[in-house]
Amino acid sequence: MVLPSQNNNPIQSCRYNERLVLHLLRVSPHASKAVLARTSGLTAAAIGGIIASLSKKGLVMEAGKRQGDLGQPATLLKLCPDGAFGIGVSINRGSIETILMNFEGKKVAGYSHDIILPEPEAVLKLVLADIKKLLKTAAKNKQDKIAGIGIAQPYHLGSWRTGNADWIPWDTYDLASNLSKKTGMTCLKGNDGTAAAGAELVYGLGNTEQDFIYFYFGPPLVKSLGGGVVIDGKCRIGSTGNAGDIGLIPVAKSKLASCKPDKQYGTLLTDRASINSLVLYLQHQGCKITSNAEFEDAVENNKKYVQQWLEDCLNALEQAVSSIQSVLDIPLIVINGDNENSNLIDSIINMLNSRLTQVSNESRPMPEIKRGSFGSDAAAIGAATMPLDSYFSPNQSTAK
Repeated sequence: MVLPSQNNNPIQSCRYNERLVLHLLRVSPHASKAVLARTSGLTAAAIGGIIASLSKKGLVMEAGKRQGDLGQPATLLKLCPDGAFGIGVSINRGSIETILMNFEGKKVAGYSHDIILPEPEAVLKLVLADIKKLLKTAAKNKQDKIAGIGIAQPYHLGSWRTGNADWIPWDTYDLASNLSKKTGMTCLKGNDGTAAAGAELVYGLGNTEQDFIYFYFGPPLVKSLGGGVVIDGKCRIGSTGNAGDIGLIPVAKSKLASCKPDKQYGTLLTDRASINSLVLYLQHQGCKITSNAEFEDAVENNKKYVQQWLEDCLNALEQAVSSIQSVLDIPLIVINGDNENSNLIDSIINMLNSRLTQVSNESRPMPEIKRGSFGSDAAAIGAATMPLDSYFSPNQSTAK
């Protein structure tokens, strides 16, 4: 399968100042020319010329008027939703999702599979089929505006080989390269936690928050607790691209019998605070859980055990947040997770906020905890942002 040609595409010809203005409109929709000039440091005349150029390319459009204290109402500008698109692929140990996202960061269509991650070639075949279906939902004029494909996946999957032998080949398999060869499109890849944090930065809480640590609670049937780091309005990926892997923070030994320390690494945050650690505890109490549906039923019918797990989970999270705060002095932690675990995530946020408030003081303030914006779609939206960033962001992308 070869996707539509990207040659002679106007989205590829944006100069730096045009990319700067487009980036400002992505993170602060519905801005006037005066606001764009003030924020960018460019002159009003320069902004006028840039807006004219971007409007001609179909990337910017008017979004109404806003009356100020004096003078004529200001014309508000926004990104044209159909001006550009990105395809995002989220790969993790418990699910695969592929979406088509428009220029405003809205999911147009998508396909999701709740499966234990298979070997790479099987994933390639599945993702190609989903992309083919996505393209059928898009008119031909939209296909020509697809900037490319982004892939968000955990790094070092092979290190979890004790969970599944199919994960070992992932350490050497280049899904982005193979997907690019099959589709003929630019394909970028990045860490899934960083991608999800990037989605929050560009399209979510990043509109008002420029410094935060991002936690993502993965699906229940695999041990998955990841994250990302945002400082000064940029995703920080670290020297190996794996910054924000908060699940690997060492914590004290759990009091729950189902949580046994690893002989080499001891107890990690993911052992006590991942949703999978709740699955293991419920199974230890006699619950049969082999599917997401069985997990949801077990949570609903075993409130006592869920509460016991929550106490242990929160103790571990409080330790981890204290460690993070000692190094980064961050004002905010954003917590997100799969949509099916929404009630659990809300409980964790509310209870953790309460605990941190009690230990916060002037000499060592604790961060506020807020809910993320995108639920299960976070990593896929972040992935779809990668090719758009490569054309429209003045900053270096977190993808490669």
